[in-house]
Amino acid sequence: MSVGAGASDAFIIKNGATFISSRGAATTDPIMAFSTTAKCNTVTIESGGTLELTGAFPSIDCTTFNNNGTVNYRGTAQTFLKPSTATSGTGAAIINSYTNLILSGSGNKTSSNAFTVSNRLELLGTVALIAT
Repeated sequence: MSVGAGASDAFIIKNGATFISSRGAATTDPIMAFSTTAKCNTVTIESGGTLELTGAFPSIDCTTFNNNGTVNYRGTAQTFLKPSTATSGTGAAIINSYTNLILSGSGNKTSSNAFTVSNRLELLGTVALIAT
């Protein structure tokens, strides 16, 4: 999905909304970016909003990531969100803070970075949390 790169451009998942993405076959296949050579500006999940990810290697190529809602990794084996390598990763937001984190579906859910969950962590289905 292409999101604007201007200073006031933003992608917002509103309260009550769910954005579902199956993208993420590789780290160069971001679920959100501006283009193949530029990052999008701000991605925000509002309180009550949900980002649901089913791809194996989900990534977002943005400069700012505001997470006040829920991220649900709902696939089989998955890695946690990473900055996309599509535009070299330089200046990309590090996604390591969750308000509500749900790990559902099956398989290993792998985080290669330390992360925090400020409100709720749920493991549903047959998942295992792997920290490397």
